[in-house]
Amino acid sequence: MRKATYDVVDLYEHIWLKLAEFYPVKHFGKDGAAAHIKNYIRERYKFHWAKHEPGGPGTGGTIVGVLTGGDVMDDLDRLIIETATGLVGYRDDFDFNAWRDRWRGEGSSNDA
Repeated sequence: MRKATYDVVDLYEHIWLKLAEFYPVKHFGKDGAAAHIKNYIRERYKFHWAKHEPGGPGTGGTIVGVLTGGDVMDDLDRLIIETATGLVGYRDDFDFNAWRDRWRGEGSSNDA
């Protein structure tokens, strides 16, 4: 499960990086989007890992890695939607609600 979670996080990182290309080069800081996004993901892992081990490092058992990965995936999923909203959510020529529904897997099977 942890390996699959890492794979999804890697995919989400790639998608977020692609969305970041629509912003100016230094928009996400002087080191650029890639550095910002990598740091963000690293910090989310640290936060969620600590959250799931309130008794201190090593006290949560093996489930902590699974829970942490799921939380990071949720964070990135939300950020992809928020970034997409910032880019196209208010354009009259783009059906953002339909995109969001497809992203969430809520579109009909005929949409593919």
